[in-house]
Amino acid sequence: MDKKEAQIKNGKPFAFNQVDATVISVADEYTVITYPGNKMTETRHLVAAEVTPIVSDSKLPRFEFRWDYENEVLDVDCINVTEGDKKLFQKGVATHSGHHTDKIQGSGWTFNSKIIWDNKIIFEGVISINLHREIELRSTLTVSSKLEFKEVH
Repeated sequence: MDKKEAQIKNGKPFAFNQVDATVISVADEYTVITYPGNKMTETRHLVAAEVTPIVSDSKLPRFEFRWDYENEVLDVDCINVTEGDKKLFQKGVATHSGHHTDKIQGSGWTFNSKIIWDNKIIFEGVISINLHREIELRSTLTVSSKLEFKEVH
């Protein structure tokens, strides 16, 4: 999607008004960060939260909870990993899973998530979001007038 197309406000989520994380468990090397108020980038990248290593220069993967515009769900992307590991994670194999969250029915925008990496549970919990949508309205206003002159004698 090009930048111009991404900026069209057509009712799609534009930002998060609120993001809450209810953590059931998180691996000792990680922390959970939420981004309430986060707005989409020029390429429609909209991140609600992340599970990130506590040590900033760590070689451990980082996980972003990103809005999937096509399916209207939160997906989890793995960052700082090989392409092979990324494909395993996206497929959801036993050793690497969690790319797809599970929407809790009847709860608005609330999702269960369980991230497994190298057979270890990295994160298990619930992410709740409040979406901000914008609609762009376009209208045309046409004004016309007619002047008549009468000669008065």
